[in-house]
Amino acid sequence: MTPKDINQNSFVGIITSLRGLTVEVQLIGDRPDTKELLTVPEYPEVFVEVNFFKGDKAICLNLNNDTVLECGQKLYTYTEKLAK
Repeated sequence: MTPKDINQNSFVGIITSLRGLTVEVQLIGDRPDTKELLTVPEYPEVFVEVNFFKGDKAICLNLNNDTVLECGQKLYTYTEKLAK
């Protein structure tokens, strides 16, 4: 994902907690749908899937089990298709 692509994707929020594969996101921007994919612009190969909501937080799953995720990172909706 390039900086140009970020403008086409909606800002969702910031990672506040990581526990195993669980990623907790403080919702600040647009509220995503359940099962929607989110991504960190710096790591376009990493995907986080929204599982459910708990108040103003989205509880998500780190689909790649990738260790590059950390608290404070911004997440955006992912608008590209994964496969045809």
